[in-house]
Amino acid sequence: MSLLAKSSLRFLKPSYSRFSLTQSRASSSGSNKSFSNTQKLLFTAPLIAGAAYFYNSYATSTMDSTSKAPLISTQDFTSFKIKEIEDITHDTKLYRLAIPNNESLDLPVTSCLVTRKPAQEGEKDVIRPYTPVSDEGTLGHFDLLIKHYPTGSMTSYMAGLKPGDSLEVKGPFVKFPYKANTLKEITLIAGGSGITPMLQLTRKILKNPNDSTKITLIFANRTEKDIMLKSEFDKYAQTHPDQFKVHYLLDTPPANWTGGKGYVTKEVLEKHLPPKDLKESMVFVCGPDPMVKVISGTKVSPQDQGEVEGLLKEMGYSKEKVYKF
Repeated sequence: MSLLAKSSLRFLKPSYSRFSLTQSRASSSGSNKSFSNTQKLLFTAPLIAGAAYFYNSYATSTMDSTSKAPLISTQDFTSFKIKEIEDITHDTKLYRLAIPNNESLDLPVTSCLVTRKPAQEGEKDVIRPYTPVSDEGTLGHFDLLIKHYPTGSMTSYMAGLKPGDSLEVKGPFVKFPYKANTLKEITLIAGGSGITPMLQLTRKILKNPNDSTKITLIFANRTEKDIMLKSEFDKYAQTHPDQFKVHYLLDTPPANWTGGKGYVTKEVLEKHLPPKDLKESMVFVCGPDPMVKVISGTKVSPQDQGEVEGLLKEMGYSKEKVYKF
């Protein structure tokens, strides 16, 4: 018997005893007849039933609040319906997936989800990781920003989906477990769709008024129309000028472009990165494999960052100072 049930019975026992004692005294004085077993049952039954109802109600509500199954897991795929699809750039779309009952995935920062294209006959499943761009506590939906590559199996599949269709997802898979004020200064180096984990990290820091971590974002793209989420990063630069700075680089800039030109070079990094010996600083890199290879060297696997290579190695940055998304 549970502690709560035992407690309820202990509450009933003294009440019943006092009532029995009163009846016994009255019977011995001749003022009343003996209190029969039937009368005792009629009195105690409602009290016991009430205690049982209270206990069952409490136990049920406790189980509902503590044993609710998570909405997604890292082991199995869960299907989510697409609510909306929005064009972000000429080749990038935002997919908004509905979460039942207006709940939240409560995704930790920084983390990614894995999507699956079910296998067709004679093929294998196609699985790709994506970093959500919606806020970690968003209710009722989560957003994926997907850049379409003509030769990409997953992105071509995604391009054919429409609102009402479903997408299979599992996760979250936590990458860098960020905690406020553990770093004094960070530099984010992103290329193309590699901007998504940088958005997660930037938003996490800037929405916390008690987090004083300074952020520098170097964001490289081919053309101006390829820049994703530019308005959001520009807004951060305006509202947090002392904490967040963004530098755009374009391979092919328009005539009126006032930002950086060309690729992420050693000169660009020397201009914007903090000194390598600055304590509590970090460099994060995410983008196309050729770009990451040149800047930091690619990681060995999701669990193994590998050694620092490329430009950052030339500049003397150690493995402890660099994280590759």
